[in-house]
Amino acid sequence: MNNLYQGLMRRLSKNRQTQLRQTQRDWLRFRDSNSVFYYDPDGGQNAYVQSVLKYHEMTKNRADELQEIW
Repeated sequence: MNNLYQGLMRRLSKNRQTQLRQTQRDWLRFRDSNSVFYYDPDGGQNAYVQSVLKYHEMTKNRADELQEIW
């Protein structure tokens, strides 16, 4: 995802770079927060696995979005 993001940033105008940078920061905060939400401390190891899976799923989906913009 980082390579896609960096490549896309090089292709965009300064204004669009600013927009993408802010959007990406917002998305990273959401991804991290959402993944933490999936981790229920009372849920045992399954909750931890679900949290990690959600993190990776969201990262893959975001990479796909960046690829579409490319």
